[in-house]
Amino acid sequence: MPSLAAKITLISKSLPSHRPGPTRHYEGGVRLNNGIFQVLSSSDEAKLKVQLKTSPTIYYSKWRDGVFSVVVSTKETEFTVLCKTSDISGLQGMVRSLMGLPPGGADDKENRPAENRRPPQPKTPVATTKRRCSNKKTPSPIKTMNNLSTQQSSALTLFMTTSHNIFLTGSAGTGKTYLLKTMIQNSRKGTMVTSTTNVGAVLLEGCSLQSFAGFGIRIPNKDGIKEIFKNDRVLKRWQKTKTLIIDECSMLSAALLTSLNIAGKLAHSSNEPFGGIRLVFCGDFYQLPPVTGEFCFTAASWTEASFTTIELLAPFRQRSDFAAVLDRIRLGTYTSKDSDLINSRKIAEGEDLDDATILCTHVNQVNAINDGWCDRHETKTFTCVDTGVGGMKSVPKELRLFISARVVLTANVNKNRSLVNGTQGVVVRWEKGLPVVRFDLGFNRKLDKLVGMHRFEAKLGSKVVSSRSQIPLQLSYALSIHKSQGMTLSKVVVDLEKVFEDGMAYVALSRVKSLAGLRVKGEARMGRVSEIVRKFWAEKKEGAELADGKEGGESDDEQR
Repeated sequence: MPSLAAKITLISKSLPSHRPGPTRHYEGGVRLNNGIFQVLSSSDEAKLKVQLKTSPTIYYSKWRDGVFSVVVSTKETEFTVLCKTSDISGLQGMVRSLMGLPPGGADDKENRPAENRRPPQPKTPVATTKRRCSNKKTPSPIKTMNNLSTQQSSALTLFMTTSHNIFLTGSAGTGKTYLLKTMIQNSRKGTMVTSTTNVGAVLLEGCSLQSFAGFGIRIPNKDGIKEIFKNDRVLKRWQKTKTLIIDECSMLSAALLTSLNIAGKLAHSSNEPFGGIRLVFCGDFYQLPPVTGEFCFTAASWTEASFTTIELLAPFRQRSDFAAVLDRIRLGTYTSKDSDLINSRKIAEGEDLDDATILCTHVNQVNAINDGWCDRHETKTFTCVDTGVGGMKSVPKELRLFISARVVLTANVNKNRSLVNGTQGVVVRWEKGLPVVRFDLGFNRKLDKLVGMHRFEAKLGSKVVSSRSQIPLQLSYALSIHKSQGMTLSKVVVDLEKVFEDGMAYVALSRVKSLAGLRVKGEARMGRVSEIVRKFWAEKKEGAELADGKEGGESDDEQR
C-alpha cells in the first residue's frame, strides 16, 4: 500500500485569472495575491514554509473519499496536501501559521482586518426569533470553528466544501444541534432550514417542514403535489431551494420523505434525487419515532439520496460514566447493573422535588401539573399578539405566571449571556408589568433579567407569513417527553412505567446532565429499542465516515 506522501497529488488546471489585490477572506481560509509554486509533499515543511511565504495563494479544506486535505491554489495550478494524521486542526493550523496568519482561522475576531469585521448592529426594541426557511446570506469565512471539536470541524468542512447529502447523527448530548446551527451560519443562498417539530423549528429559527413544503396535515401523492404547485408561491419556494435542512429526522416518516422527493423532482423538472436539492438531515433514530408511519430510512427515497453519514461520538452533556450507561440504554444493550443504577434514583419518601422538572408521557399530565401550580398562586396572564395568517401552535396564546414560578426560556434572548432556549430560572418580581427572572447559568452563577415580549416569526422564503409576540417563557414544573427532546435539564423526575414508544425512556433519561439530577417514579423500565433501527445501524455502522471522536467537551455549556 503506497505511503500517504506518495498519494499526494499535483493537479494542473486553469483557474480564472484575477488581479492581485489586498488580502480577502475566502471560504475557510483567505485569498491573497497571486503566485506560483510547487508543493510535492506535505511532510516537506521547510519547502512549504518558503513557498507559502513567498508565493501567496488561495487555500481551503475539503473532505473527499474519507480523506481530509488542504487544497492550495494559485493562478495556474492546484495542489492537494493530504492530512498525514488524524490531527486535522493541526494541519489547518500549520498551513495558516506558515502563511503568517493568525492560528484561529478567518473567524479570529481580534486579528481580522478591520474592513472585514462586522459593523455594530443597531439595537431593536423587540427581540425577534425569525423562523425563516431561507438563509439568503452567502457565507464569509467559517464561523465559530474554534468552538468545535476536531470531529465537528471535519463535518463542517465536509458540508462547506462538497455537495454530499449529509445524515448527521449521534446520541443525545453529542453536539448535533450546535453543529447544525454552525452549518446554517455557514450556509449559502437557497438553504431552507426546517424541523419536523415546531419546537425544533423555533430553536433553529427556521420553520416546520410541513410549512416549507406547503403540504398541510395530509401527505399528498404526486397528483396532490401538482395541485399544491398551482400556488405560485409554493412552487417558487421549491424552485429556489438548493439545500434542504431537516432537523429531528427520526420523526420524519417514509411517506413524507417520498412526497418530498416527488416534489423536488417536479419543481426542478429533474429526475435527480429530490430534483438535485442537497439534503442535510439531523437526528437520532434511537430517539422518538414518527407519530405515524415508518422511519424515513425505510423509504426507497432514502437509498436514492445516498447520504454520507456523520456520527458524533464525544458526549458534551453528561460525564463519560453516566454517558456510557445512557448509550447502552439507547442501544438496548443495558445490563442488570445499569437497571439497578437507574432504579437507585427512586424518589425517597418526603423528598423535596419542587425544583425538579417532571417529564410526562402525555400532554394532559403536563397541563394538569402546571395548571395545578398556577391555581395555588396569584397569577398574571399574558396574551399574545398575532399578525399574518395561521397560528403558531408552539407559542401559547395565553401564558400564566406567578412570583416564584419555575420557568424555562423558549427562545434565544441573549446568547452572549447564556440566555438561550432551554435556560431555566425563577420569576422573582414584576417590573413594568413584566416578569423578572433569576436565571441559573450554572457554576453558582445567577442573573436577574427582565423578560419582555418576544416576536416569533414564521417565514417562507423571504416573506413573513405569520408572527406571534409573547413572553418567551414556559412553566417548567412539567414537560412532555416529546417536547423535552433536544433540551438539557438540571433535575428531572421521570415515570418509566408509562412509556409507550420506542426510544421514549432513553429520551427522558438523557435530558439530565448527571445521575445526581435524576429521580425516577415507580419501577423503571428501560423501554424498547426498535428492531428496525437496530438492523439499519447494523448495515450502516461502517458507513459512518467521521466517527473517531473520543475527545470530550464536558465544560462546553453551548453544546449540551
